[in-house]
Amino acid sequence: MIRLKSLLMEGTVFTPEFLDKIKNWENNKKFPGSGWNEKKQRWYPHPSPEGGLKTIGYGHKIKSAAEQSMYERTGLSDAEAEELLRTNLEGAAQKAMALVPKFTTLPDTVKQALTNAAYRGEIRSTHQTIKLINQGNWKAAAAEYLNNTEYKQTKSNSIRNRMNWNYEQFLNLAKSDKSSDTPTNTQTGQLIGKTVYPTKKNGYVNVRSESYVDNGIIDNLDTKVMYPKPIGYIKQVVTGEDGNTWYEVVLMNKDTGYVRADAVTMTNESEYEVQSGDTLTKIATNKNTTVDNILKKNPGLDPSKLQIGQKIKI
Repeated sequence: MIRLKSLLMEGTVFTPEFLDKIKNWENNKKFPGSGWNEKKQRWYPHPSPEGGLKTIGYGHKIKSAAEQSMYERTGLSDAEAEELLRTNLEGAAQKAMALVPKFTTLPDTVKQALTNAAYRGEIRSTHQTIKLINQGNWKAAAAEYLNNTEYKQTKSNSIRNRMNWNYEQFLNLAKSDKSSDTPTNTQTGQLIGKTVYPTKKNGYVNVRSESYVDNGIIDNLDTKVMYPKPIGYIKQVVTGEDGNTWYEVVLMNKDTGYVRADAVTMTNESEYEVQSGDTLTKIATNKNTTVDNILKKNPGLDPSKLQIGQKIKI
């Protein structure tokens, strides 16, 4: 059997970047109610969203009343919390390997996504997502992975960003694996899963229930999305009844609709106003970009001197 320590800790799967992503998604010392005691420099248990026994550090669900009592007294140093996270991720990787027999043959980012999903209990043997993965249909598996109540109803950016990242790794594998789905042309395949935005020039985009414009008795205008908010991600590309190219888009609230391809853009040129507790890493994660990209768009920006109310280009 492949030793998990070799696979995760010493290989290219369990990278510092992956660990930082997990830590940022799971908790932050500056979050209210995070359990971090700045004075003592230790983590203490805090209530779990699902109720029951508490959570400590980076998403560790306490297993017993005795364990919770101990942590209430002693807490955890940050190094201890990180080591506990590593141990938990090793266990999650073992679960993922059991669920997906071809785990060791997959790209490292997909191994990370499966480990991440297993850590949060989002993939199980009875789930349709796992069945589709083991059939090699990664495109359908990606869509099914987000088709769940937690993703649709959560108000947490961290949960949504974490699950979006997993989704993107599954979808990227689908794009690179020609046998995983019904063949599509290269241009269309590259658009699937892309996030679209209203153009700055137009200022908004109309989202319609059908892929054409009906301003007659039956108006198929569903809603408007104003610049610079994201509209959603592309589910498929179609030729509308009017002969134009339309994108069927999964909206941010998980409904679907259609937008004219020439009315949207793949880039978001919006500005972001720095909030209390923000770091450049946190902003980049929440905005699905990277620190390097933000720094390139903001010459002279000092990540260590962010000011509340400061506006930066994303």
